[in-house]
Amino acid sequence: MSIVGVYLTRHGETSWNLEQRLQGVSDIPLTPRGERQAELLARRLDGTSIAAVFSSDLQRATRTAEIINETINAPFFPVPELRERNWGCLEGLTWSDIESRYPDYAGKIRSGDMDFAPDGGESKNQAV
Repeated sequence: MSIVGVYLTRHGETSWNLEQRLQGVSDIPLTPRGERQAELLARRLDGTSIAAVFSSDLQRATRTAEIINETINAPFFPVPELRERNWGCLEGLTWSDIESRYPDYAGKIRSGDMDFAPDGGESKNQAV
């Protein structure tokens, strides 16, 4: 009998995480702390049998995966379809920025409207 599992992880920290900015598809690199987070996860996964690694093709995700994969050494596949939701004109903004500049958008986001897409972005329905 073989056991099959899936390990899911988020990319390491970026400067926009620290500033609480929406990243979406903006290609923001890891901070040194984000690289260290990936190293710690790699250490934790050391010795685990992993058949393949898949990640978004954005640098924060690929760098996280590369650091982990230096330890586990599995086939690595960057996949554009694993990118985060495209927030369009809202990318790079903080929640406070959105509330002041785009109050209608803030309300739609809070409501969970699956069909809401900011200018230049995509809705939750489009992102899946």
